Amino acid sequence: MLAPVLEAAVDQHQGAVVLAKMNVDYERSVPVEAIPAVFGYSRGKVIDQFVGGQPSTKINEFVQGLIDAHKKGK
Repeated sequence: MLAPVLEAAVDQHQGAVVLAKMNVDYERSVPVEAIPAVFGYSRGKVIDQFVGGQPSTKINEFVQGLIDAHKKGK
């Protein structure tokens, strides 16, 4: 249920954000405490994250926050 909302929010920004999915059952190097977990990276560092389903407004704010942080050089 989260994936379509997240994909739509990313698609609205026409390439300003890249969405990558990872299967945590196979990739054990990322410590995930709960699923779904969403991490926002900029310049190789986690700058925001959330766990669990979120309303589309919160997801849109999350994506916009990633874009804004990247523009500021974070």
